[in-house]
Amino acid sequence: MWPYNFQWPTDPAVRAEYESLMALMQRYAAENLAQLQLIVKSPSVHMVKRDLSVTFVNFVGNLGGLLGLCLGFSFISLIEFVYHVVLSRMGEPLAKCVGGGKKDGGGVQKRGRKALSP
Repeated sequence: MWPYNFQWPTDPAVRAEYESLMALMQRYAAENLAQLQLIVKSPSVHMVKRDLSVTFVNFVGNLGGLLGLCLGFSFISLIEFVYHVVLSRMGEPLAKCVGGGKKDGGGVQKRGRKALSP
């Protein structure tokens, strides 16, 4: 345990001092140090495989959740937006195609409630 080049002193007084110091260190170690023993139950290893790829369904779910959380946006809102844009762009040509180009609506009926008269 000592370094390979350690030499005990040759002077008896110094040697007695070293020996008393060694005895003091051994007594201190015996009183203040603890010995810890670890026993492993069984040397087994659990292999865990993690898949980092994201499926399309998971991607859409994560994207929708983040957009809904951060922007208050949902995919239903997107579908409604596209629906209204298509109707606003195609509404008049669609009515002309279905109605035959008549100004009075010629066969195209608008759905909805009738206005109540006061």
